[in-house]
Amino acid sequence: MLKLIGSALILLACSGFVLSKEREFTEHKRQLEDFALLLSLLQNEMCRLRFPLPVVLEHCGIKMCDPYGKLCEQVQSNLIQQERGEASAIWSMQVEAARKQFLLDDAECQLLSEIGEVFRMDNVELKEELFEVYRKRLLKLTKDYETSLVSRRRLNRYGTVLAGVFVIILLL
Repeated sequence: MLKLIGSALILLACSGFVLSKEREFTEHKRQLEDFALLLSLLQNEMCRLRFPLPVVLEHCGIKMCDPYGKLCEQVQSNLIQQERGEASAIWSMQVEAARKQFLLDDAECQLLSEIGEVFRMDNVELKEELFEVYRKRLLKLTKDYETSLVSRRRLNRYGTVLAGVFVIILLL
């Protein structure tokens, strides 16, 4: 009877781990969608509306969900405090400081860090072109993640259940 209860608890723990990883996969996908929205907002406000950078970051901080909203707010406050600071360097530094808040992989985080390069440009046409390049790169990264997500989920489910069954067999 005790072994049966232990086996059930092991399977329950395995299902909890699977659900936890599923939540992480879903959150990663949501962050990629928010990343695309951030790119659109930045492009809109910097290139079409031509707002100054602190105003753009303030608007993005208000409109975006965390962690992107918080990132924009922190960069904006650092820009205001330093007054003459290099905006792209501040952006990259804040991205690296807040990296643990993002569930992005290395390539996606590198792209997020590179967005700061747009901040130092004055030519609107070059900004538009660079935003389009970033949008295409993000779209490719998103497609790659979605493609790998199917196998990741399958591996997570079956691997965890198999490990749980293996532990149960060892205990019996």
